[in-house]
Amino acid sequence: MSDIDIPSKDLEIIKGMKSILNLRRSQYGPVLMSTVLTKVEDSWRNALTRIEPQYRNSEKKSAIVYNYNDLIAAKIWLDIEEVILMLDNIFSGQITIKGLPVIDFQGRFQIGPNESFSSSSNDVLQLDWPANVYHLIAHDEFKGKFPQFPIVTLKSPLFPGQQELLKNWCNIDVSRYTGYWNSIVFVLPSFQMKIEDAILRSDQLSLQLKVRDTDVLDIIGKTYYENFGTREVKQHEFEVEATSLNLNLDFEPDWLNIFFLSKNSGETLDFRRMHISMPSRESGVTIQKFSDDIEEVIARGENVQVEFKAKLSDNNREVVETLVSFSNTEGGIILFGVDDNGEIIGEYKDIEGRIMDMVSNSIEPAIIPTAKQQYIKDKPIFIVHVEEGDNKPYNYRNRGVFIRKGSTDRIASRYELDAFYQEKNSSVVKF
Repeated sequence: MSDIDIPSKDLEIIKGMKSILNLRRSQYGPVLMSTVLTKVEDSWRNALTRIEPQYRNSEKKSAIVYNYNDLIAAKIWLDIEEVILMLDNIFSGQITIKGLPVIDFQGRFQIGPNESFSSSSNDVLQLDWPANVYHLIAHDEFKGKFPQFPIVTLKSPLFPGQQELLKNWCNIDVSRYTGYWNSIVFVLPSFQMKIEDAILRSDQLSLQLKVRDTDVLDIIGKTYYENFGTREVKQHEFEVEATSLNLNLDFEPDWLNIFFLSKNSGETLDFRRMHISMPSRESGVTIQKFSDDIEEVIARGENVQVEFKAKLSDNNREVVETLVSFSNTEGGIILFGVDDNGEIIGEYKDIEGRIMDMVSNSIEPAIIPTAKQQYIKDKPIFIVHVEEGDNKPYNYRNRGVFIRKGSTDRIASRYELDAFYQEKNSSVVKF
């Protein structure tokens, strides 16, 4: 590979990628190249390509090529040596792959979010295992152009548009991160260990791990967590002796990081970052912040999913704000008959009808809370529960979009509103 006019940073990235391919060679089998090419005049350009080694016992399948006139969608199987050869010639101006037209390409490496090492919860790249991720974006004069109409021919499957094609064909959700357009994305998985599930129940974290190409006793875990209200911070290190773990935390966190590392190599194996009160959350993360034991809930105090109200007053604005906030965040309960100090004073009026009236008159899209009465220490309280909504953002009519932050409700910021709409627009039907 010639280094003429190639930035030293790009040469170092390629060197690092080749090193990873060689280090993980024993883990890897065939390499899947999922590519979408478009024709601009007489030149074939890359719209999006994903190159990803599969696990060593994976089957190398036959190539699939769909021709949509000036657009080609193909899945080609390569060997590790072919990928290394491609990297050696990636800046030559052309990419040659058997079974495809010659691709005119020049570009530069660009670091995107969560690169170069990404957790197995990356929804944009729809990762199944943690991976080192690198993307090489085309210079403007080498970018492809898409047809404006639905992508379909008599002998090829239908895709309603560009985003649906790229998401379903290359498993990359460009609606959530546009930086991948016109890129070659190299996904180099680590098949040693991954976090399959993480459940946070108040101050207890339950984890389910999957271990494949390492010994569970070679893994060490580290946590960092904060409570924004009390400003408490804790860091813990723990041994991993099984694939099912239950960790007791010192307090209920608003932000939690957990990383697993190899004792032998020191490399990160997988991780999760849990922003408890953010409007969107990583896949594989479940937050259960209140239990069925209402006395225990009261003893823990107000938090992102629990609100105390001594009475339902004539001024119900704060109640509606909280219901909207719960719907936009993680769901939650309002306990009527409990004051701000957690003292049970009782709510002796049947408030269910009033709650339903204020919801139907004030919140859009519609939400459906549930209400029940329960006696605690011989005093009646009303528990109003609302689930996290699946049609965000929810709006308090004439007042705005509220979210829950810690134990308070506030108007969503522009960034948080953008996150809602990006998540909403990224919901497409899988073919």
